Amino acid sequence: MLSADYGGPRASLFDLLSRGDQRTALAETGSLHAYLAGRIAFHLDLRGTAEVIDTACSSFLVALHEARWKLARGECDAALVGGYELALGDSAQRSTDVDGLGLLSSVGRCLPFDAEADGFTPGEGGGFVLVKRLADALRDGDCVRAVIRGSATNQDASRTTGLTAPSPSAQTEVISAAWREAGVSAASIGYIEAHGTGTKIGDPLEIQGLAGAMATAHDPASVPWVSSVKANFGHLGGLAGFAGLMRVLAQFRDGEIFPTAGFRQPNPLLALDGVPLRIADRVVAWPAGEHSRFAAISSFGLSGTNAHMVFEEGPVTARPAREVAGEYTVLLSAQDTTGLARQVERLRGLVARDAAGFDLAAAAEVLAADREHFPYRLGWVVRNAEELAGRLSTAEPATHPTRVTTPVVVALGDLTDMPLVRLRQLAASYRGFARVLAEAAEHLPEGRWSPAQRALLGMLGSLAVLADAGIEPALLLTHGLGGAAARVPHSETVGMALDAVAESAALVEPPDAAALSSVLPSDCTVVDLTPGTALSDLLPAAIPFAEALCRLHLQGRTLNWQAVIGRPRQRIELPVAPLSEEHCWPLIAHPQKESVEPEAPQPLLGSIDDIVLEMACDVLGEPGLALTDEFLGIGGNSLNGTQLIALINERFDVDLDVLDLFELPDLQAFANAVAAAAPEFSPAKTDTRSASECPLSEQQMAVLAAMGSSQEPRAWNRPAALLLDGDTDPDALAELLTCLVRKHSMLRASLRDTPDGPRQVIAPPETAKAELESAELVIAGETELDRRRELLDQVNRMAAVPVSPYADPPVRYQLIDAYFPDRTRQILLVVFHRLFVDEWGWHKVFEELIEGPAATPAPQRQYFDYVHAQRQLLSDGAESLTAFWTGYLAGSRYTPLPADASYESGQPPVVSASTDLQLTIPAGTADALREFARRERGTLHMVMLAAWVAFLWDISKEPEVTVAVMAAGRAPEDESLVGNFANTLVLRAGVRSDESFSELLAVVREMTLLTFSHQHLPADRIGRIVKRGVKPLASTMFTFSGTPVGPASRLGDDGPGVELLELTPVSSSSPLSLTVLVHSQEVHLNLQFSEELFTRETVQAWLKNYSALLRRVALLGHGIAVSDLVNSGIAERVLIAPRADSDQATRDSQGAGAHLSPRHR
Repeated sequence: MLSADYGGPRASLFDLLSRGDQRTALAETGSLHAYLAGRIAFHLDLRGTAEVIDTACSSFLVALHEARWKLARGECDAALVGGYELALGDSAQRSTDVDGLGLLSSVGRCLPFDAEADGFTPGEGGGFVLVKRLADALRDGDCVRAVIRGSATNQDASRTTGLTAPSPSAQTEVISAAWREAGVSAASIGYIEAHGTGTKIGDPLEIQGLAGAMATAHDPASVPWVSSVKANFGHLGGLAGFAGLMRVLAQFRDGEIFPTAGFRQPNPLLALDGVPLRIADRVVAWPAGEHSRFAAISSFGLSGTNAHMVFEEGPVTARPAREVAGEYTVLLSAQDTTGLARQVERLRGLVARDAAGFDLAAAAEVLAADREHFPYRLGWVVRNAEELAGRLSTAEPATHPTRVTTPVVVALGDLTDMPLVRLRQLAASYRGFARVLAEAAEHLPEGRWSPAQRALLGMLGSLAVLADAGIEPALLLTHGLGGAAARVPHSETVGMALDAVAESAALVEPPDAAALSSVLPSDCTVVDLTPGTALSDLLPAAIPFAEALCRLHLQGRTLNWQAVIGRPRQRIELPVAPLSEEHCWPLIAHPQKESVEPEAPQPLLGSIDDIVLEMACDVLGEPGLALTDEFLGIGGNSLNGTQLIALINERFDVDLDVLDLFELPDLQAFANAVAAAAPEFSPAKTDTRSASECPLSEQQMAVLAAMGSSQEPRAWNRPAALLLDGDTDPDALAELLTCLVRKHSMLRASLRDTPDGPRQVIAPPETAKAELESAELVIAGETELDRRRELLDQVNRMAAVPVSPYADPPVRYQLIDAYFPDRTRQILLVVFHRLFVDEWGWHKVFEELIEGPAATPAPQRQYFDYVHAQRQLLSDGAESLTAFWTGYLAGSRYTPLPADASYESGQPPVVSASTDLQLTIPAGTADALREFARRERGTLHMVMLAAWVAFLWDISKEPEVTVAVMAAGRAPEDESLVGNFANTLVLRAGVRSDESFSELLAVVREMTLLTFSHQHLPADRIGRIVKRGVKPLASTMFTFSGTPVGPASRLGDDGPGVELLELTPVSSSSPLSLTVLVHSQEVHLNLQFSEELFTRETVQAWLKNYSALLRRVALLGHGIAVSDLVNSGIAERVLIAPRADSDQATRDSQGAGAHLSPRHR
């Protein structure tokens, strides 16, 4: 066990403890770096060397080098190498810089080898790798990701101008030594993961060191690519080499060289002319050829210790030869139902991708003998991968763990024969069976075994398997030949038993049913080792041997699977049970404040200089700033700069831009610019707005107008529900909800009609209280699936009871006791009114329910502030926003979908009745979509939206698609607020049949960024621009939303676990609305549709086709043409024979509007 570490002069966990806790023994052992490896060795019972290696930035690679040589010398048989880099305490700030070395980037971005590079930014992360001798790994059937072919370390010593200055000659020396030891030349290495910290001088010196090692390379066709993963993750300190290794392994896996993130043009000091190196500036294919792929990694510590290592891609291993078994036992388990369901879905996706190539035998061995088995379990006995896929598709994960302790009774009947081929199959699957047959063969060759002897060996082998598993029968039921088998474990050898049954058996009387019933326990588990015999006829509920181990395992019994089947002969990648999170972080010296009612934010007073400086200190989190400081030099960036400008513009009623802040030399000059823009500002000016009453926002007015024309008051409910895994104290829950109500003003808001129009009124916090109602449900479904559906149906009906916006407050809190046949569960149902809480608002409420209200500070801004800012924006005309949307939407038109019902004059009826369909994207497909998005420099939201555009293009047959897209509508300063900010935007994209999906995705990405940067013009004003009349902005609505409720979420700090119930969403004004809900790693689709326009069968087919399209995107998205992507027949053929990437399509010059996608420009 070697732990890489960087024990630099930074805050450690010890520094964060209170003084009292610092005096405890645990504070010492828990904080000193010397204990890191020892603690892991203690918990994992690792008895070899446990060392902490600290050479600063090169720690991991040096630790890996040490582990390699310990293996070579035989000091150990396996080594765990790794660690974690965590930034404890305050983030490092650039002054002279970290430790006064001038290494941190001023813009918070690491840009290795780029002309704009000015240092690194710290990163966090880490992990471990298992290192073994190659021969041992291949013998043990391990998945070998890479082979260390050579490594070297050295020291800069006095070859530099200072301790922390790099030495190119020392780097050349260590690189050359590692290459010599690996027996490779520069021409063999396809990729070099550089240390690449993104410093102006360090990067050129590293290139100089590499150039020295490459001096003998003359083949221009073998010039290696160079990059640094620090552009992606930042500098992980002592774990920097680990991050580099993960990149190398990913490139081996994908057969590609990844581009350097953020790289645009090389640092002019690199001096690359004549040097056989190339900076990785794009995705480059790196296929496996005639020879193995080699990569190298450099790590250079600030201590002067350098390390370099050469890796070869892991060998491709063939499946081990084995006798074909008749059946395979496949087991899955997890800590809870959610984790088990996720495992089922991931394994199903893995099998479905290549059922013919899926190694079922290896999978069964790994899942049984190489996994810890948790309380929530599933298992099947299958004959082939296709049968397993079917079982996984219909699996229903257990809702609670099973623990059966009834006695096990084993039945041994008068079996007449067991075919030799069956005996061989069982011997191939079970070690106990193999032992019995081997002993028998020593006594008598298998070709001479009689039918009775084969039957006897079948029973003896089955008994041996049960004994290996640790099953001790409470009773043996025997009949005929079964009696001979029962005697062997106690008084006879296998040979003696074979001799005893060599002669023809005498006639056996039928089993005595009365005697059997007198000895058989009333509550027991019967395992029948001889199914089909006369004894079996008297035991109708008995478990046959083929299913016995699986069924006993599912009863919650602990079986010794390694004794039953041995260690896996080949390990393959299979899903593992999600970890059960356990909070073990100690209390720190700055405990969270008690949850008290936040005071209303007071406007800052004083001179303009004072206010500007105080706002800058708040935004940057730096209390000690001075007016002479430059904003960008003290940690400012575009994000916090935008926040500061928003605060300044609101406070002083001015219209400054973030560029004004960036271009001025210091905060004093910026304060002078503010003063010039706000000549009427009075230092004594205070905010005289009412703290209890306010007009409605544009979003609220739109909801109010829609409510007036709607016949469905329930449509304005915003429900959310949590299923609790355990009981909760209603009083404590009500108190928790009350804290939230007092913290967020919009949870105390209600509607009031006044002579001046509708107004929203906020109740005072000190009198506010969350009234928690009690309710009961009875769930009587026969299966778990029926009960789940019945639960959702009843909770949906409760959630549909209208909430009046005039109520005080218009929100309903209910704690529901749901009585199931075998247990009682509680549900927390919260029903908001859409006038006051949008989709992102209830996320915020549930996030704080889970984390506790004290986990986040009270907001210093309220929804009223947003309303006033919006009214100010619109009173000024919002010229720039209006001009953008006018130009962007010029020439666009409403494109109706092919409907099942007709309507006149192209005017669809008002959506008065709607229903929804739901579908879950397989975990494997979801992961592949995320990976595709990463490669294409997009997000999962953009990929799924682009796929939706492609789908709409296919069914509408229109060259341009318009989609209404839901946007959060929140500025950075509003992120912590609960309220109604959400806005509806319109995205338009032209689609060409011959373009690739990657090209369509690029257009959707650009349009998404463009429209979202202009999202603050309310939807009703956008509608007036396009003059839609009674029609919605587009025929479909697309909403992408996450959820704060994860698989390990709990209610408060010590409350029960929670699961988010997927309630039916409120009605949409669009005829067809797609909601994508990302829940932890799962992706769920909800398609809501107008019952007046579409039949359920039509929409079911659409949802199925869209899901299939997503699958094809996951597998083929980069190169496949859009026309092929939506054509399932062509796409399936492409899955078999992937098509080459299409040439760049020639863009159509037609189209109107200054802000259309590139193809229309």
